[in-house]
Amino acid sequence: MIIVVLCLGILLIFSKVVWSGETVFACFLFALIGLFNSMHGAINDAPGAYRVLTVMSVWPLLYAFLSPMLNNKNSIVNLSTTFQLSLLIIIAYTFMFIGNAAGHIPDWLNIDFEENIGQGVAFYDGRVRLSLFSVASLLFLIPFLMHHILLLERQRKASVFHWTLLFTGFLLAVMTGRKGLQLAVIATPLVIYFVNLLIVRERAHLQLIRHSFSRRRLIIGSIAVFISLLFAFDMFDIRIDELINYMLGGFDFDDASNGDALARGDQYLSLMQEWKRGNVWFGHGNGSHAAVLRDDQGMPWSYELTYIYLLFSTGLFGVLFYLLWFVWGLWRVRNAIAACPAMAIYIGPMITGTIGMMVGAASNPYFGKFDYLWIVFLPHLLAGAIRYQASDNRHSNRNDFKYELNSFKS
Repeated sequence: MIIVVLCLGILLIFSKVVWSGETVFACFLFALIGLFNSMHGAINDAPGAYRVLTVMSVWPLLYAFLSPMLNNKNSIVNLSTTFQLSLLIIIAYTFMFIGNAAGHIPDWLNIDFEENIGQGVAFYDGRVRLSLFSVASLLFLIPFLMHHILLLERQRKASVFHWTLLFTGFLLAVMTGRKGLQLAVIATPLVIYFVNLLIVRERAHLQLIRHSFSRRRLIIGSIAVFISLLFAFDMFDIRIDELINYMLGGFDFDDASNGDALARGDQYLSLMQEWKRGNVWFGHGNGSHAAVLRDDQGMPWSYELTYIYLLFSTGLFGVLFYLLWFVWGLWRVRNAIAACPAMAIYIGPMITGTIGMMVGAASNPYFGKFDYLWIVFLPHLLAGAIRYQASDNRHSNRNDFKYELNSFKS
C-alpha cells in the first residue's frame, strides 16, 4: 500500500518529474540480469527461482520509478537527518530492550515486539546474544555517522549530540557481540580514507583526522567510552574477554564448539564444491541450494555467506557483473560530486555506510531481502539526484526522461 501511495504521489503530486537516464538504465540492467538468473534457476529446478524474482527484478524497477523523489534540493539533507534519527531510535530501543530483559527497566517503559517478529535477548558466559532485526541497520548507520562527524568537524559543526550518539553506537556495537558489526566498525576508518580519496576527492586525510581527534577530544572521549563500558558491563554482567574470544572464534571454522562458525564453514565448503562441479561461468541460477542447507523458514537458498552464494548461483559472470555494476555507481557518484561539491558532506558518509553494510553482508543474507537491497542501489540513486540538483533545476541532461502533468492538459 505504501508503495502504491508513493507511486501515485510521484505522478499526481509533482507537476514535473525527471528520471535520470543512467539511473533508470542501471536499475533496469540489474533487473534484467536478475530475471536471467532466475530463469536459469527455474531451468535447473531451483526451488526459489520464482520467489526471488520480486527482490532481484521487481524491486529494482520500483527503485528506478521512485528515484525522482531524491531530486528535491533538500532531499539528501533530509535523508542524512533521517539516518541520524534512525540511529538514535534504534540505540534507545535496543538499550531499553536489553535493560528490560536484564530487569533494570520496567515493562511499561519497554515496547515488546517479541510475539510479532521473534526478537529476543539472552545473557550467558559473560556476553549478550541479541536477536533484533534493527541491529543489522547499525552496519550502515554507525560507519555513516563516523564519516559524517569527521566531515562536520572540519567545519566545526559537530555537536555534543553527534559525538554522544557515536559513542553510544560504539558501546552498543561492543555489547551486541555481533561479529559482522564489530568488523565493519573496525574497518570504517580505512573505508573513510578510500572514500575520501576516491569519491569525495579529499586529500588532506591526516589533517582532517588530527583536527577531528585533538588531544582534548581524544582524552575526554576515551574516558567517556571507558566509563560507559564499565558501567554497562557491570549492569549486564558482561565480560570483555568473553566478547573478544567470541568475536575471534567466529572466524575459526574448525572450532567444533562454535556452532555459528562451524555452520558457515560447512556452507562455504558445500557451495564452493558444487559451484566447481557445476556451471562455473553462470552458476546454478537464483533460488538454487547446495547439499548443505541453511534452515531459514522454508528458504533453503537463503545462505549466510552472501558473496559465496552469489558465486554459486550466478557464477563468475554474475560476480563480475555485480562488481562492475556497483563500481559504476561509485564512479557516477564521484563525477556527480565534482559537479556539486557541497553535497560531499552528505554523500561521502552514505557511501561509507553502504560499504559498511556490504562488509556485514558477507556473513548474513541481507541483500536477499528488499528491506536492505536498496542500500546497494544507493550510489546510483544518489548520483542521479546530485546531477539533477547540480543543474539547479534549469535544465536536465539530454538522456533524462521527463514527465510533466501539464502535457496531459489540452
